[in-house]
Amino acid sequence: MNSIITSIWAAPKNRINIQAFHDRTEAGDHLANLLLESQIPTGEYSPIVVATSGGGVLVAASVTKAFNVPLNMLDIHHGTKYWGQSSALDVKERTVFLVDDGITTGSTMRTAIKIIKSMGPAYLVVAAPVGIPSSCDNIAKLVNLLFVPVQPQKGRDVALWYDDFPRIEKKRS
Repeated sequence: MNSIITSIWAAPKNRINIQAFHDRTEAGDHLANLLLESQIPTGEYSPIVVATSGGGVLVAASVTKAFNVPLNMLDIHHGTKYWGQSSALDVKERTVFLVDDGITTGSTMRTAIKIIKSMGPAYLVVAAPVGIPSSCDNIAKLVNLLFVPVQPQKGRDVALWYDDFPRIEKKRS
């Protein structure tokens, strides 16, 4: 991975004036628009979007539309499984957007980061609409860029930032 300086991007207080996202799709739309404005290096590094959970897929769908790339999913809850358009996840020398619907403890994201980093991406961006600041601080040390626009100072449950946040059941295969 490039030796690009790691940074945390959080929206200035006047950028995201929101009490809660309606649902994961609305949160994904906000996230995708902010990612497009951020000028993250994508051109020469052929971007790829990887969702890290069932709920993350709903957020990542907006990001894939914004960058006109296919959606991939890395499920680490029932052993590592990959779903995507090809038989293997190819992130070598690419800009990877690792997307979830929120970062609470960061354990799922840390595992996903370890898996993705072992594959040799050029640039690794973790993006989520909302995250707990202490967990975001820990994740930021592991990636090139952490992109979490809403980092509430109070509360430890990212679900509180969504009006509609149904549990996503995963089918075991």
